[in-house]
Amino acid sequence: MFKWHHETSLEVKAPIQKIWEFYNDLNNWKRWDDRFDHFLCEGALNEGSEIQAKIKDKNIFAKVLVTKLVEHQEICTAVKVPFFTQKSSILFKETSNKTSTIILKCTVVSLFAPFMKFFFLKNIEKGNDKLFKDFLELEKS
Repeated sequence: MFKWHHETSLEVKAPIQKIWEFYNDLNNWKRWDDRFDHFLCEGALNEGSEIQAKIKDKNIFAKVLVTKLVEHQEICTAVKVPFFTQKSSILFKETSNKTSTIILKCTVVSLFAPFMKFFFLKNIEKGNDKLFKDFLELEKS
């Protein structure tokens, strides 16, 4: 298996509480990843939660496992399908009472990673761009 890693960050002029609540509302997730119609989780989002992600225009669901959740600090997820694992983490750091830094990390483990790096990067950057745009909108509200 081959491994590919990507990391990016953003500073947002919004308190960590506001950013955390916005990110952890699963209704917002489809805004960042247009490959999916919706995300569902029974009960509160916690470590060990399984999120069902419905693939757009198909009756197929991908399972997203929350592998770590530290309130107002970090959420890590993993998606596993044959020949492909994606581990993602988003870290929230309050730099002042009105400014926060968000760090997004993604690791892909796949036999196809060397050949599909461009595809992985394109999808991750597209989602991150949308997510960052939404976070910057929080500054205005």
